[in-house]
Amino acid sequence: ELRSRQEEAELALIKKRYLGIDKMERDDEKRRKLQKPSEKFRNIFNFEWDNSEDTSKEETNELYRNRVQPQLLFGRGFIAGVDVREQKKKNNFYDKLSEERQKLGIASGVTMVESSTGRKSRSSQMMMDSDDDSDYGTLGKG
Repeated sequence: ELRSRQEEAELALIKKRYLGIDKMERDDEKRRKLQKPSEKFRNIFNFEWDNSEDTSKEETNELYRNRVQPQLLFGRGFIAGVDVREQKKKNNFYDKLSEERQKLGIASGVTMVESSTGRKSRSSQMMMDSDDDSDYGTLGKG
């Protein structure tokens, strides 16, 4: 009996080799087929956002709960890349500053410096000196 089973197994292997793979084994090979890395990523990554996954909403630390807005120390006080009209609605600091200057009768920052110190600033003196020079061809006075 053992010999007959071995002979049948050998005959089955020979048939597979010469006649080809039967349909059941072809389906198994299709299932075992490896996915390409791009297809694998497409199946794994989920592009949809669920509100329950948002960890920034329920911050317990005081540092991260209250976000600090940037303090702009130059220009007109606008943040690059953000709509200017929206920023103007939220922040009217520049308008308040210009209104205060108009109330005080101060036209520009140079006159404000002059009035607070009682003397002219260096930049305004240099501008006045350059206006007095009638000969622009010479390098120095003489």
